[in-house]
Amino acid sequence: MKLTPLRLLSPSTGKALAVLTAIKFAVVANAATLLYEGFDYTGSNLDSANGGSGWTTSWQSNSALSADSTANIGSGSLVAPTDSVAPTGNSISLTDPGGQVLAARGIAEPARIDLGSDSTFYFSFLAEKTTSGLYMNFRQGNSTNVLSLAVSSGGAVTMTLDDVATSSGTVIANNYSYLYVGKIVGSSTGAATAYFTRYVEAPLQSLPSLEPESWLLEATLPEASILFADRIVLSGGSNRTVSYDEIRIGSTWAEGVGVIPEPSAFAAISGILVLGLAFTRRPSRS
Repeated sequence: MKLTPLRLLSPSTGKALAVLTAIKFAVVANAATLLYEGFDYTGSNLDSANGGSGWTTSWQSNSALSADSTANIGSGSLVAPTDSVAPTGNSISLTDPGGQVLAARGIAEPARIDLGSDSTFYFSFLAEKTTSGLYMNFRQGNSTNVLSLAVSSGGAVTMTLDDVATSSGTVIANNYSYLYVGKIVGSSTGAATAYFTRYVEAPLQSLPSLEPESWLLEATLPEASILFADRIVLSGGSNRTVSYDEIRIGSTWAEGVGVIPEPSAFAAISGILVLGLAFTRRPSRS
């Protein structure tokens, strides 16, 4: 039987081009992440919101600390660095002039960060502070701190892995969105290590397509640990308004930070599809 070859401008070609577009979209989508939260919610209160992926529980907060405390869903997203995947949904705002608002949610396997396993996790989140600091924590249960990032009112960052702390100078400015990025390397035989850096909103800074050779902060435990993080806790404390958005955990840099691949990656995908089209157009030999 002689097969009829496909024509370049046939409907089949149009379908193939649609497939290419879908592939490009998939490359920059969040499907590859182990955990994702874009705060794509309606309404005003964060309590019991349960969207995103990679979680075991809904969001819970202690926003009843005072009459003025709030854990609210904001309108619109924070601004990501250039070359980041565009944020989706909205953001959240934690405010309390008289105490500390906490918003917490459980992490599902396989995004649970285990310091005692041979594993590598990358995480990121967008955050913006106003006049004071912010606090983000990976916890085991309700109270055991595994890894925390604390930003002072002056903009210095302190990263604490278990009980090992390391600090930077002033690296965070008020009223700007930053992408906070971390890497945690666990070990079943040795000591775990954590890394941290940050990137300010577009157009001031671009997110690199590859993991940086050097990080802003690094902390290594003195010995092996059995700690694991099964909960994320976000904080907006006394006299603070802090906004959060776009939380990710992944096993690679691209998955964990939501970076848009370089044009060469898209070119390679396009080239493969074009070759496939050319092959299907070859006339059959009788």
